[in-house]
Amino acid sequence: MLDQKYSLDLEVSEGLLGGIAYAQTGDPLPKETLDKAKENEAILLGAVGGPKWDQFSSEKRPEKGLLGIGSEFDFFANLRPAILSKELVSASTLKEEKVANLDLLIVRELTGVFILESQEERLRA
Repeated sequence: MLDQKYSLDLEVSEGLLGGIAYAQTGDPLPKETLDKAKENEAILLGAVGGPKWDQFSSEKRPEKGLLGIGSEFDFFANLRPAILSKELVSASTLKEEKVANLDLLIVRELTGVFILESQEERLRA
C-alpha cells in the first residue's frame, strides 16, 4: 500500500460499497459503511460495479451506493489519474515523443450526476 511504499503514517479502515456491498448485505451503501466514512478524514474509493449488476433495478445497482455516499458528503468532483506506462507508448496513435511521459490528473466535475439523481427521485414521487 501507499503508506508502506512512501513511509506514511496512515490509519486505514475499509467498508463495503457498490456491488460487493449489495452481494454481502443487500444494500449498495450499508449504514455501517456510511458510519465508518463519517468517522474518517478522507475517503478513497475504487470501482463499485461491473456488468454483473447491469440487470439490477436502479435502487440496487452499485452506482446507487456511490451516488449515496457522494450526496452525503457533498462530493463535487472525482480525480482520474492517467499515466501511460513505457510499455504502451508505442501502442498510442499519437507520436511517441508526445505521450512518452504522460502523467495527467483529470478532475471530473460531478454536480450533473447529483442533479440527475434529484430529477429521478422527483419523477418517482
